[in-house]
Amino acid sequence: MRPLHVPFLAILLTTPCTGYAQDDPAATRGVFVPGQATPGQALPSNVLLTPVPGKPGYGYAVINGHRAIVDERTNRIVRYRD
Repeated sequence: MRPLHVPFLAILLTTPCTGYAQDDPAATRGVFVPGQATPGQALPSNVLLTPVPGKPGYGYAVINGHRAIVDERTNRIVRYRD
């Protein structure tokens, strides 16, 4: 992880978007990726992301049965809920 990513992640992790992704009953479709999904991992381009309201540029998806916050520009997992 680059040093510039640390402040960005600190801000992102303190925002309420993970609660929304966790509580939204509409997000039931999921995908399976080989191995364990981890923050920083790039997702396949065919993974459908649901936008996070009030957080432009971020979406979420159910990955391997768990919800993940994803940066829509890079398609990388930012936060993964076990």
